[in-house]
Amino acid sequence: MRADRIIGRLPPGLRGDMRIGMALEAGRLRQPLGLAQHGWPDSVTLYLGCETPLGPAYVGIGRARDDKVNPYLVVGIP
Repeated sequence: MRADRIIGRLPPGLRGDMRIGMALEAGRLRQPLGLAQHGWPDSVTLYLGCETPLGPAYVGIGRARDDKVNPYLVVGIP
């Protein structure tokens, strides 16, 4: 589930809106690969995003229930 809010417009040369948002994720792993945990992993992520000539760009930080923290940087379509 994801929700975001438009907080501004980008300057000329870039296009679109600047957004701040939050994403909630959860899933059930029956047979995880590698060191993944069993059960229902979940996480919350806060991000700032905008539209660029290379596609969408997002920077954010996510935290899982087991206190693992991950930074994110995405440019273009993942």
